[in-house]
Amino acid sequence: MLWSCDSYVFHNPNPRSTFHPKIYLIEKKKDATLFVGSNNLTDGGFYTNYEVASKYRFKLPAELSVLKKFVSPVADLMEPKEGDLVKKLTKALINVLSQRGDLPTEVEVRRRKRDARRTSKSEGPLPPNPFTAQAPPSPPLLPKHLRDHDAPGIKAPPEPLTTAPTPVVAGVTGALVWRKVLPATDALQVNPGSKHVGGVRLTQAKFESPHGGLIDQTQYFRQLFSDYEWEQETGRKRASDQEHTFVPMRLTIRGRDYGVHNFEIGHKPSGEAGQDNYTTILRWGRQLTPLIQDLNIEGATLSLYEGDEEGGFLIDIDDVA
Repeated sequence: MLWSCDSYVFHNPNPRSTFHPKIYLIEKKKDATLFVGSNNLTDGGFYTNYEVASKYRFKLPAELSVLKKFVSPVADLMEPKEGDLVKKLTKALINVLSQRGDLPTEVEVRRRKRDARRTSKSEGPLPPNPFTAQAPPSPPLLPKHLRDHDAPGIKAPPEPLTTAPTPVVAGVTGALVWRKVLPATDALQVNPGSKHVGGVRLTQAKFESPHGGLIDQTQYFRQLFSDYEWEQETGRKRASDQEHTFVPMRLTIRGRDYGVHNFEIGHKPSGEAGQDNYTTILRWGRQLTPLIQDLNIEGATLSLYEGDEEGGFLIDIDDVA
């Protein structure tokens, strides 16, 4: 509706029937482009899923008759008329569907899948996954004013009860999405009287994207954690563009499992001053700060994995030779 164009919703409440066609027609004065394929008009459909589509180009007006003949079998879908199964999209319709719980966002759908995996795992041990996770490409970030639109407020989730670390039983699972050798300040090892940054600076660290090329630290981590609820970070000495979120991640250090913790991720685009600086930080938090200081992980390698058996993130820290 922000685009000021007519939109329609097709829905058959019968659970055995799904509206599934994907057709995109872009018409200009001199040409038209038609896409017919498997992909939805979503982040997943255009960036992170495995999809196939056919692309057709038509010169206008010379090939207008060919275009019309091409799309005539699906004309009812491309020019819908309101009825029992089709309604024009309005704010009132959005409110009704939202109250019914029929409008989950992409983020909510992915969260539900993660929660379902966690529930399945809690019901009993599962056999090892025969497949190996790979990191998909990240969709581009929306402009900040659109990301802020209707953004919910967040608060720090409660930390789980502290328990004694246990040996890591299974090997690391998931796709490696970042790695860094920890300097003293990230490991909270500083000289008396000096201040540490309170967390791990998520810098480029010469890490290459699984799809080739060094990552762009100014956007990479904000995209990586885009599924979580972000809000402006307020307080003294906070920049106007500074935002944060909380991401649950399992932490393993030198073969010991320290459980899942809610790590605060801070992002400040104005903090970038070349690749030697940083825009995003992962904060250790009050509960883990004494542990990190006592273990002295300076010089150890931090590896961040996505998509482990619980569908979340894993931080693995070890003394890699």
